[in-house]
Amino acid sequence: MGISSQEAVSEVATSKSYSMGRYCATLEENVTQLLKTNGAIGVTSGSDALLISLLALGIKAGDKVLVQDRSWIAAANAVAIIGAKPVFVDVETTRPTLCLKDLKSKYDKDSKALIVVHMNGRHGDFLNVVQFCLENKLPILEDAAQALGSRIKNKYLGTFGKIGCFSLSIAKIVGSGQGGFCVSDDAELLKRMKMMRLHGTTDTFAAEWNSIGFNFRLTDFHASIAINQLKFLENRIVRAAEIQARYLENLESLTEFRIIPVDFAQGEVGPYVEALVSKDRNALVEYLQRFNIDVRPFYPQISSALYLSGLGTTPNATRFATNGLYLPSGPEITDIQVDFVCSTIQNYYQKYRED
Repeated sequence: MGISSQEAVSEVATSKSYSMGRYCATLEENVTQLLKTNGAIGVTSGSDALLISLLALGIKAGDKVLVQDRSWIAAANAVAIIGAKPVFVDVETTRPTLCLKDLKSKYDKDSKALIVVHMNGRHGDFLNVVQFCLENKLPILEDAAQALGSRIKNKYLGTFGKIGCFSLSIAKIVGSGQGGFCVSDDAELLKRMKMMRLHGTTDTFAAEWNSIGFNFRLTDFHASIAINQLKFLENRIVRAAEIQARYLENLESLTEFRIIPVDFAQGEVGPYVEALVSKDRNALVEYLQRFNIDVRPFYPQISSALYLSGLGTTPNATRFATNGLYLPSGPEITDIQVDFVCSTIQNYYQKYRED
């Protein structure tokens, strides 16, 4: 059975190596085997995974980087920190996955990379996106922070592009509080990132400054927790599918409220249950909060951040940001709690119709 997370953390605490030691190496090996890729590099966070990946790809100040607009802002911030220019690409009309048509319209010969974000484990039209990028020699950086375990047939999201970036933050399907990792099949990129996470060297005691880098090191404390959390991945995938199915069954009759499905049958793995409301999202949120139901509006589209000064309009991403809602869906939620959320939503819309 192995040891628990608490025992692993205690062992790290009594060892002489807190960072990039045995547990970090074991996590990298486990992730490499799980995702069937050539290698993994543990880093401090999913955000830093994006930043180090852009550096490894050679993105520099002034470069154009295509960025999916329906995302957590880390993708665009990593671009901006380097001094590159984000060009925002819209998502599809019915699901928050990259829109190939809009990608084609935004791409030009000056585009240096594309950041695709697999929001809530969805892949949408991704295979055609990959084909377009191959034809145009456009490197893909996959933000798979919310997609650990998602796959298209037998190939996992995060392993299609040049580099895949994953997060181990607390809200992910496998979390260690903080942490992340990059995966790649490109041995040269792996070597580059391994040096970059240690200020551009391989040995801090006999340092040689061979490349640009920073402190992106994953601690063994976080790695030890992640190793143990990985044991629960398959069970959590099954439970996430059950939770979504229950929401879909209970709320399918509503016309003003639509669950945005994750296609578990086709290999997608989404840790969250998301919905779109037709109007008055804030009124619904306030009503549910009266019953201590913790719902959360979608965060704004990243192109709304004034300091980014990005290019490109994205009406579909704006619509999701305006009308999207996260429902209670953690792995510990019970069927009774899901049913209570559903009945409260149904009561709200019944009252709305009567009023």
